Amino acid sequence: MRIFLCGVLLSSIALSGCSWFGGGKSKATSVQTSGATTTVNPLIDSEKKGELQPAKNTATIKKTGLFKKKVKVIPYQGIPVAQVKSLQIDETSGGAIILATGLPTQQGAFDVRLIEVKTEPGVLHYTLSAVQPATTPQGSERSRTIQAALFVSNQDLQGINTIRVSAAANSVTARP
Repeated sequence: MRIFLCGVLLSSIALSGCSWFGGGKSKATSVQTSGATTTVNPLIDSEKKGELQPAKNTATIKKTGLFKKKVKVIPYQGIPVAQVKSLQIDETSGGAIILATGLPTQQGAFDVRLIEVKTEPGVLHYTLSAVQPATTPQGSERSRTIQAALFVSNQDLQGINTIRVSAAANSVTARP
């Protein structure tokens, strides 16, 4: 009986360790197409995916294991929100915090970012972008409101006269 219990105990420990060493399935769905692996998001309509213009910003996911390290760069899937409602600039000792409030067309927007756009000198121009699902209801204005904040150092603010945050329909400007 001791040998049986020891065998069951050791096999259960070994089996539970398989997911710890990277043998478990990930929650994201991956699709293999012509040598490239892409991740499928069920909240974004695949028919409208060709119309979306993803931002240039990327996210990096580090996967570590016992014997390997893998770095995977995933492009940011966000698109500009419909409207910028307000822009607030709060000065700090080392620079300024830019706080933008926006309004997407539908509920459920996530991963909100201020993406820098290169424009004329003296202007810091950002686009308020978010990953926006296509299958959620519109909802009230309050339930759709999103915010993004970004710290800009004093060195980056030198020579800047105007800060502009734009969306799909409008843009808002402020002075630092």
